[in-house]
Amino acid sequence: MQTIQPDHLRNIAVTGHTGSGKTMLTESLAFSMNVVNRLGSIEEGTTLSDYSEDEISRSHSLNASLVHGPWNGVKINVIDTPGLLDFHGDVKSAMRVADTVLITVNAATGVEVGTDMVWDYTREYYKPTMFVLTKLDADRTRYDETIEQLQEHYGHLVTPIQFPAEEGLGHHIIIDVLLMKQLEFDPDRPGNMTISDIPDLYRKRAEDLHNTLVEAVAETDEELMNRYFDVGTLTEDELRAGIKSALVTRTFFPVFCASPLHLIGTERLLNAIVNLCPSPIERGPEHAWCNAQQNESLVEPDPDSPTIAFIFKTMSEPRLGEISYLRVYSGHIETGHELVDAQTGQLEKIGQVYTMEGQKKIPVDRLLAGDIGMVVK
Repeated sequence: MQTIQPDHLRNIAVTGHTGSGKTMLTESLAFSMNVVNRLGSIEEGTTLSDYSEDEISRSHSLNASLVHGPWNGVKINVIDTPGLLDFHGDVKSAMRVADTVLITVNAATGVEVGTDMVWDYTREYYKPTMFVLTKLDADRTRYDETIEQLQEHYGHLVTPIQFPAEEGLGHHIIIDVLLMKQLEFDPDRPGNMTISDIPDLYRKRAEDLHNTLVEAVAETDEELMNRYFDVGTLTEDELRAGIKSALVTRTFFPVFCASPLHLIGTERLLNAIVNLCPSPIERGPEHAWCNAQQNESLVEPDPDSPTIAFIFKTMSEPRLGEISYLRVYSGHIETGHELVDAQTGQLEKIGQVYTMEGQKKIPVDRLLAGDIGMVVK
């Protein structure tokens, strides 16, 4: 597998309250990126990211799990995290190395305790954050109430990008107010998205939400605000650039719709991750203590700089022993590299370097700055 430059990377942590659809969202993203050729099932224990015996028997994620795949020339690293509060250590670890956090919210139950907790973590780590309303094809969903709850809990900067044409059983159409298009999905043909003009029935609501979106994005940037006052609107490209910048500064929190079980909204969400979420370059340098003396410095995501990596999760596997998940913040790592442990000052030799697809380990020659992978020993 070829090495990926930092500007062609997106690092995403999928978080949320237990049962809000994190694992199936990760599964649907993997399926759409052709990482798997069949959509797994939580009930059958066949999902990519929940692979341990305990996770399968409990039908819950207990560990953070890494999945990656390509989309429109970009490598997307997705970290599926547990929802159960007992395992939120993995949530914080995953969020620490992600560049964008997706918070899943069950449209039938709305904002829950776990939603508030992961929101607090995004504030602690100052992470760009997007909300994804899931299970809109389930019975008794409450899109409008859930949007109101999100804005009550997290402020007026929470702004819908999409709304369902009809929610509940049979839902398969999303109105996108950024694109100002109707997106129709055929549950019998997964991954097939048809884009068309918005019907008159939904046009007034779409125009109102589009205007709200334009105003919200314009407020985040003085140049965009002047452009908005001069012209009265913003182009789609201006909106995209404004959203990406506002995500980095946490002055805008978009809301998307998805029903992962039937791949409704998944393809559009992948496009949004590529077009709106910041790369490691766009996120900028990281504050770090990179030596035993704990001297703080700014680490630029430059593949040609000295190697600096951060291990965010360590676990033991049968026959392999200790494995470590890490993100490379500067330089690169490769098999045989000798690096200094900043905590102990000891020299450590890197074993085989891998990228991960759930449980599957894929050997790679090297990982560049911004990328996430795993090493043995």
